[in-house]
Amino acid sequence: MPVIQEHQYLSDKKEEFSHFNSCERNESYLDGLLLNPNASERDRRYFFQWDDINKSYRANYMIGVQRVQGEELVIEPKIESIDFMKMFSICLSSGIAADDFSKIYGINLDSKPIETSVNFSSSITPLLIVHFLQLVKDIVSKGLKADYIQKNENIKKVKGKINISKHIQKNIINQKYDRVYCKYMERSVNNPENRLLKKTLLFCQQFIIRMKGNEAFKTLYQTINYCLSHFENVDDQIEIWEIRNTKNNNLYKNYGEAIKIAKTILRHFDYSINNIQKRKEKVPEFWIDMPLLYEHYVLGLLKRDYGNAIAYQKSGWFGWRPDFLHKKEQIIMDTKYMPQLEWNGLTGDIVGQLAGYSRVASFIHALGVDDETVIPCLILYPKTSAEAVNFHFDVARPLIEQASKANHMTKFYKLAVPLPKLKI
Repeated sequence: MPVIQEHQYLSDKKEEFSHFNSCERNESYLDGLLLNPNASERDRRYFFQWDDINKSYRANYMIGVQRVQGEELVIEPKIESIDFMKMFSICLSSGIAADDFSKIYGINLDSKPIETSVNFSSSITPLLIVHFLQLVKDIVSKGLKADYIQKNENIKKVKGKINISKHIQKNIINQKYDRVYCKYMERSVNNPENRLLKKTLLFCQQFIIRMKGNEAFKTLYQTINYCLSHFENVDDQIEIWEIRNTKNNNLYKNYGEAIKIAKTILRHFDYSINNIQKRKEKVPEFWIDMPLLYEHYVLGLLKRDYGNAIAYQKSGWFGWRPDFLHKKEQIIMDTKYMPQLEWNGLTGDIVGQLAGYSRVASFIHALGVDDETVIPCLILYPKTSAEAVNFHFDVARPLIEQASKANHMTKFYKLAVPLPKLKI
């Protein structure tokens, strides 16, 4: 099974493929292995793409496991021991919309599991849990779905219809003349959909408890408890057949994705809390878009340290969208998931992209500067050698002072924002 790193040529592992020729353009993968064919052109992601100059397929900045003509291909991160749980929790705290979070990854639990020596367990499960919590937070903020549920009870006053046979069996025969066995409908939040969500929240809680040593524990545990507080009147018992038959309701559209992810999590643990402790040796086909994850991770850090001074992806002329505008310090910023920027200079396409942003009138107006001002441009990038750190921007100093100046460029800067690393 070929195992390569992000942005590496598949031809480097050519001898490890049995059938797939990475140096020949394949009819099934003319442009590459498209991961989300139903997405818009802007949001399409490729696991690998054809490089016409070097006549070979090349991995993008995606990690994960996919099948290529019946063979498995693993792409692992360039940066080792990434703390994905910390990254996902920072994304959660940034207020990322659930729809945006779903663009970061894809997972196919219907695929045949793939056995690999690369440990992906630290990325798949946290990813599903954080996405699920984001969806449930949105649901509870709008109120839980309520349905009319049939109830059968032996009560003192007639309610609904009397169940004659049950009334005779329970009351007349036993001379309980102060009771009436009734069948009635009652509006309640204790429906199968909410029971499914609560059961999954409890799964997530048990998983998070086992990660007390992680820096993300406090944030995620508080989020789970906040969500669970809205499910006090909901049971956590639901049968597997009820889970499989749970359907979406167009009147409660925010439930659809949450139910889908809940089912995915429960299937991942085989519907049993006891299986949380079991180490999975096989993984389904999945992918994670590392540049997009890094972008939202940095957004979370900026929002945490600078608050509303940060504007995210403000739309401008030509549909251009810089990642961030720092309105207080009047800076245009963009993330580049390119660790090589630590030792290499900025490339012409990066400079041209940000220089274009700095000439768009709407961005200039949003930053509150005049047309004659040369707006500082800042590139934020990861490092490969960073130790496990709890990164913070130094809010006591201007952001530009924390960065290094790009050679031969006026008001162009770069700043390393390291990825969190697991303590080994």
